[in-house]
Amino acid sequence: MNQHLTVITGASRGLGLAMSRQLLAQSHVVVAIARKRTELPVPPGGELLGWSLDLAEPLAAARHLEDWLAKSEVTRWASVTLINNAGVVSPPGRCQARRVRTCRTPCAWASKRRCC
Repeated sequence: MNQHLTVITGASRGLGLAMSRQLLAQSHVVVAIARKRTELPVPPGGELLGWSLDLAEPLAAARHLEDWLAKSEVTRWASVTLINNAGVVSPPGRCQARRVRTCRTPCAWASKRRCC
């Protein structure tokens, strides 16, 4: 039986948790990666592997996934999808008013120029 494997980072809450639930309901195998292990009820046909990994250490996480994939039967997967939902948002800093006033390009991102 070929199953769909989905690896989701940031799976312990919010959007990652919601996507994990939906994919499990569709009988996917979900590798849920988060700092805190994800635990969910698993409906028949689904499979959840909750891994407690900190993606601030990406090489350790990559090795863990690589080792697990090497041990799994490749023909088991109809598809493999990575949903990189983990994000690090640093606290906003103070705006330097002088730099903001000197910005004359209304859409610096669209013009691909850095103005400030």
